[in-house]
Amino acid sequence: MAERMQLEISDEQYLWWDDVFVNHMDEALERYKKLIYQKASADQNECLVLPTEGRPATRFRRKAILAYRFTYAIAMVLPLSEVDLIRHECNNKRCINPRHLMTGDHRENMADLEAEQAYGTRWDLLKSSTDRF
Repeated sequence: MAERMQLEISDEQYLWWDDVFVNHMDEALERYKKLIYQKASADQNECLVLPTEGRPATRFRRKAILAYRFTYAIAMVLPLSEVDLIRHECNNKRCINPRHLMTGDHRENMADLEAEQAYGTRWDLLKSSTDRF
């Protein structure tokens, strides 16, 4: 990690993720595996859903975080900023399957909503996989 770029970053969430990846990655991977392999169940569309009513959340390093945000960031090893949103290609807000998730901004998220309302979910376009990430 000595060759890491030395930039001043003030985004608190980005800095939190950076700390997770640099100092707590083994612990984060264990939490990721527990969510994906033990707590989530696959539905007919290969969405991995947790047994919750609304958007699932988890705690990591004393921070509450949306479970799909956590699984995406860990799977992609991508520090997320405060403005990064996680978009669901499957349109299932309970899904934590990283293959169904992507980053975006508010404008893209609203465009996704409009497209889903107009055309429905294009299941044939989702990344298919019989095994978990």
